[in-house]
Amino acid sequence: MNRAYQLPDKSSAVVPRSCSGRLRGPGGVSGKVQLLTTKMQETVAVMLDEKFRRESFAIHTARRGDGAPTDHPLRFSVKGESDPNEFKPNLSYRLWGRWEPENNFGPTFNYSSFAAVVPHSKSGVVAYLRQARHVGEATAFALWDAFGGEAVRVLREEPERASEAVGKRFPVEKAREASDDLKPLVAAENLTIELHTLFENRGFGRACVREAIRLWGAAAVEILRRDPHKAMALRGVGFKKADAFYLDLGKSPDKLKRQALCLAYAALKEAEQDGHVWTSLDNAVTGLKANIAGANVRPEKAAELARRAGVVRVRKDCPCCHGTGEIE
Repeated sequence: MNRAYQLPDKSSAVVPRSCSGRLRGPGGVSGKVQLLTTKMQETVAVMLDEKFRRESFAIHTARRGDGAPTDHPLRFSVKGESDPNEFKPNLSYRLWGRWEPENNFGPTFNYSSFAAVVPHSKSGVVAYLRQARHVGEATAFALWDAFGGEAVRVLREEPERASEAVGKRFPVEKAREASDDLKPLVAAENLTIELHTLFENRGFGRACVREAIRLWGAAAVEILRRDPHKAMALRGVGFKKADAFYLDLGKSPDKLKRQALCLAYAALKEAEQDGHVWTSLDNAVTGLKANIAGANVRPEKAAELARRAGVVRVRKDCPCCHGTGEIE
């Protein structure tokens, strides 16, 4: 008798939830002419004021920052998800997203991710330095007076030198703690850029970069390159998209883990098509072969690995006909 396969309860594994699909111009404005594009864009904005917030969604006013394309508006709004007080006034941020048509908030950049950038102007450097512990306005100005546009780098990389320049009110111990606070900011910007490069032209949703950082932190790029199917933990990424990502990175099409995930995906699709949560091994194997044609398919081993990993559940009696071959 055929064995039947079912995905576990939705709460029991990440992979089946992703497989199920349940998870869910540049924009410059000149006069009345609006240039829009669907391609991911990048801009640099100096944050000013928060104009609207509802839970994690917020709209801020901003001005064009150093390094932004000159055809981007001088003043505009940015909207997207951020924590309260996550954006610091007068700090520069690199944002990735898309321009939208002008609305009540003026030209608007709808971002999917962002990272603070090291500024070069006096006001920007002072504001950036004040993110660190023990750095008040007076200390920040003293560091600017001593090192100018290099003040951030000096405090981050040479805290002893920064302490000596400021004097007794900024002892070495405090300078080192401030240095520790600044180091992750640069790492976050570099990580965000790496993830955008990794996801580019691969169909990942707008929020995937921030979600990957939230899930895996500084190891996000390494984790996804090592095991691209982990991308199924990201919102809107199912097996098909993650598997295309896997192959695009040059991974082995014959790998047994890939076949186990594919079998789970095929079992789910067959069960959904039949209107219940179980499907036969034959149906799952047919779907497996169709999805990874050309690879060395090992259905029995793939099924056993999927079972051990908790990606599918197995029963030897048919839950629909109870061994009679007929459904009441």
